[in-house]
Amino acid sequence: MELKKAVTLLLFVTIFALMIMPLTSVQLSSAASALVVPTQFPTIQAAINAASAGNTVKVLPGTYTE
Repeated sequence: MELKKAVTLLLFVTIFALMIMPLTSVQLSSAASALVVPTQFPTIQAAINAASAGNTVKVLPGTYTE
């Protein structure tokens, strides 16, 4: 009887983890939608050109001549 409870609990935990996993990947992809100048892109225009709908262009402090 203990084995049956353990298998049921393991099955429940596995199904729960599989349900949560897509939510985690959505949050991760949202966090990765920031384009950072000058770390990832040398100019503001380069970051804007690379941006897609929903992306954020983050400009770090500095002087930019373009």
